Amino acid sequence: MVSIIIRPLETPVVKIDYKKKIDRLWNFLFFIYGLRVNRDSVNSMIRVRCILVTINTTLQAFTLLHYLVAAVYGLKQQIVKDEIAFFINFLNIVMSVLLSVITSLILQYRKEKFRRLYTKLALSCDNDFIQSLYKTTAVYLGLTALVPMCSVISACFGYNGKLSKYYNVLLFVGGNLSDEMLYYVKYLMLGQFLFILAFDVYFVDSMIVYFANVCKMVARHFWLLNQKLQILLLNGRNFRMDELNRLRQRHEQICDLVREMNELFSPLIVIWLLVMTVSLCVDIRAVSMVQFTAYYNIFFVCKVTDRICLLVLLFKAASRVNNEAHFMSEKSLTSIIMMPHNEDKLHHYDLNYILFCLRLGNTNIGISASGLFLLNATSFLSLTGSVITYVIVLTQSS
Repeated sequence: MVSIIIRPLETPVVKIDYKKKIDRLWNFLFFIYGLRVNRDSVNSMIRVRCILVTINTTLQAFTLLHYLVAAVYGLKQQIVKDEIAFFINFLNIVMSVLLSVITSLILQYRKEKFRRLYTKLALSCDNDFIQSLYKTTAVYLGLTALVPMCSVISACFGYNGKLSKYYNVLLFVGGNLSDEMLYYVKYLMLGQFLFILAFDVYFVDSMIVYFANVCKMVARHFWLLNQKLQILLLNGRNFRMDELNRLRQRHEQICDLVREMNELFSPLIVIWLLVMTVSLCVDIRAVSMVQFTAYYNIFFVCKVTDRICLLVLLFKAASRVNNEAHFMSEKSLTSIIMMPHNEDKLHHYDLNYILFCLRLGNTNIGISASGLFLLNATSFLSLTGSVITYVIVLTQSS
């Protein structure tokens, strides 16, 4: 008698392509700004995107012009003591709109460089790293969305009549409107404020997260190169001439990516650091001058925390590039390398090895703020010290 064993069918494991998921995420976030990380496959989408980019750019230009006129009007008026904090907070909103417009215009002008750099940094074979990068990016983007949400909650539930009246005077540029017209204009101003939160504030925060994402990809390329070099050194065998040349050329290629990244984000890094630092100090100043409602205090705490986290994320991701670029410099300089016996090859070998060690020991490799300074732990501590000094002076003067 023959017994038949029936085995359950095995469910095939579907491997998720996180590379496509993260590409779709960035394309979705930057679609309305005319930026993509890969080429369009459908011509109709190009036309739709051009129309949306034109509408978005027009609305942003109108919003920026409106808020600049309101800010100039506020500067010309006699500002009483209680209204100084309101006006400082209004200037903070103006800076957010201006920062978004500058960022979008510069990157739209460099959209081809924006796409090509991301394509060169692709790590399609490193699925574990891409999976981790996708999850952390989703978490960061979700956390940055808390600030616009807290802004809406504080505006709806923590209504401040005096603050609302002052903002209305600024945005209407002192014009006297009828009660019926004032009712509709208030909703128009609310829609404009929501537009700023969604398409200005969140766009800049998302772009900083994208910048940190790109820094991690560059650091990953350096890390993979360091792994190859470390394995060769641990094995204790001599470098072959072709291996030495490949390592040196690969290091040069990754350094070229770093230079392209510095050129792409050249003025933006300085502007981001400047505006975020000033915004952080302005929020601290506004809270110390006026006692807001509990909802507004929660909003300010979330906003200050968001600025601090973005600064930490920006410096941490950029400093990682600098660390990985020089990780193997000490080991390569102090390790014992066996020289080839052929005297004809000895000179070329010495020259290649010296050039490779000099490249690893070059301390200028990293993400720079328009060539002014490298983004590393030293520059972060300097920025932190400046903010802490401001807080101490503010506390003593109050």
